[in-house]
Amino acid sequence: MDRVLITGGTGSLGRKLVKHYFKRGWKVRVLSRCEDKQSRLKIKYPGVEFVLGDVRDMETCYDACKGVDLVIHTAALKRIEFGEEFPKEFIDTNLKGTKNMVECASARMSDLVFISTDKACKPINVYGMTKALAEKIVTNAGFNCVRYGNVNNSRGSVIPYWLELRKKGEPLPVTNTDMTRFMISFDEAIKLIETASETMEGAIYVPKLKSVRLMSIVDALGCDFEVVGERPGEKLHEVLINEDEFRGRVIDRGKYYTVVKQRDMRRAKKFEYSSETAERINTKELNKILCL
Repeated sequence: MDRVLITGGTGSLGRKLVKHYFKRGWKVRVLSRCEDKQSRLKIKYPGVEFVLGDVRDMETCYDACKGVDLVIHTAALKRIEFGEEFPKEFIDTNLKGTKNMVECASARMSDLVFISTDKACKPINVYGMTKALAEKIVTNAGFNCVRYGNVNNSRGSVIPYWLELRKKGEPLPVTNTDMTRFMISFDEAIKLIETASETMEGAIYVPKLKSVRLMSIVDALGCDFEVVGERPGEKLHEVLINEDEFRGRVIDRGKYYTVVKQRDMRRAKKFEYSSETAERINTKELNKILCL
């Protein structure tokens, strides 16, 4: 029986991964620091193992990796505004915690897939910077990363927040009316993670995603809005692959790209994969995401 360890397994993506691998008949182990969420998951998924602890602690990470074939490392601090105010906490969790997991997975002879973010590409905030450095740690160890945009309806994302304000009849806060973001569903994210777990090559897996102008979401919801200004560390547009990576490090795999370490100038392109210029999510697709 295959065994998987999901760090941050009580988070939005983590819970979806627990459900996915549990249904596939894998032996699932969760490492997280939230005892309340763990207790609720225990009832829902009997047979899943739970380790209460923090990726910041090397001993906990080593114990959690025992007998595991695959580690999916989702545990992270993610809120941009908190990263700008408390950078040390983000360094300790996102960077040192990833280093711990990589070292322990290597020692235990386990494979590892790291969950990154588009904010790691050309980073301007603490969150993105810690994820960018973590990508280097992971790929230099021969493990794979997945890098994508906002997960639809995940905890902390704008859509569930705006839907709640819509119920209350309150105006939606908009930081900038020109802002765009990449969007991905949980199912698409999990499929990419599965693909990245098949062969460890020290690569970054990037899906081919459409983007959305945030004002298109506001228009679809039919709500009033107020412009509140951009927050510290916030980008107007996100980038999934930058110009330097397209200079010979990107391989087109069909539904996704891989960013590899070895540069081959025969693959070089003058291109940047940005939410500003990517194909847009159409109205029908957006209404499906919003359940309208």
